[in-house]
Amino acid sequence: MTSPDADGFDPTRAADLAAVLDALPALVAYVDRHGVNRYANAAAVRWLGRPLDAVVGTHVRELLTEEGYAAVEPQLEAALRGETQVFLRTLPTETGKVVYTLTEYLPSERDGRPDGFIAMVTDVTARVVAEREHEHQSIRSAELEQRNAEAVQASDDVLQQLYAIGLHLDRLSRHPEQLEGQTQPMLLSLQETVERLRSSITKVLLGGEASSTRGIIRQLVAGWADRTGIHPAVLVDERVDDLAPAVTRHLLTAVSQILATAARHDAGPFQIQVAVVGDGAIVTAHGEDWPHLARSEFGRMATLPRDDGGRLEVDTTHPVMTRVTWQSAVPER
Repeated sequence: MTSPDADGFDPTRAADLAAVLDALPALVAYVDRHGVNRYANAAAVRWLGRPLDAVVGTHVRELLTEEGYAAVEPQLEAALRGETQVFLRTLPTETGKVVYTLTEYLPSERDGRPDGFIAMVTDVTARVVAEREHEHQSIRSAELEQRNAEAVQASDDVLQQLYAIGLHLDRLSRHPEQLEGQTQPMLLSLQETVERLRSSITKVLLGGEASSTRGIIRQLVAGWADRTGIHPAVLVDERVDDLAPAVTRHLLTAVSQILATAARHDAGPFQIQVAVVGDGAIVTAHGEDWPHLARSEFGRMATLPRDDGGRLEVDTTHPVMTRVTWQSAVPER
């Protein structure tokens, strides 16, 4: 604990502590065991858009809109029971901008019994946007790598076909008597080969054709492996190439999120499996001896609402094994 400064800040003085809390950009409030707000810092007052005396002493239900209270009611009730709550919320502003907030309810106790909780709300919009942009760039990079690999393969196929045509022409030059009847088929074959080459070049330059989803997933994993030095095993159902575009996009985003989170927290080796169930997809990643921070981060992710409508589940009940499962939403027909 910091000792008091006779000429300045005194941590035992309520006014000085209040000044520190008021300087924080994050909302800080205290809600008692009855759900009544008993303290709010300056950021909380600004956020709620009410004067301090209209915030303190008011029940949380009255401080939030009906919609806002309904959105956090389960978390509020759990916090009042003494259960820590951490969750991400998406809030539209009056200007139409979307704000992402990390909300934490930290229960307090008195005489061994729950006695309300401290609420902290932090604007994490910049972090969320940056993470999503990184995920988008990772997917785009993997798509380009896969498209290039496919184009190279197509070009190799064309070169082999041209070589075969060259051998055929050489044989005809030595046996001109066989030329009749073979000229037209050979010209058609040459034209088809040139068209294939042109198509592969267009595919690379314009990116207008769909690439193999299996290949993109492997490129994503390879990119992660290059950055971390750990090479997870990858099992991908070949039917992922036939999924609807919307499901494919959500699938790639989920894979990118899992890989990025694992890499960010130095997770150890693991296996990632992608399966197709009906018209949807399931991604499963499991490994052992992952750091506590990685397990905690995945656990937090599982509590958050997802833009893709899918479901993320995390199993950390085993002392060393971690299992992360994402399942896509059922696509509308």
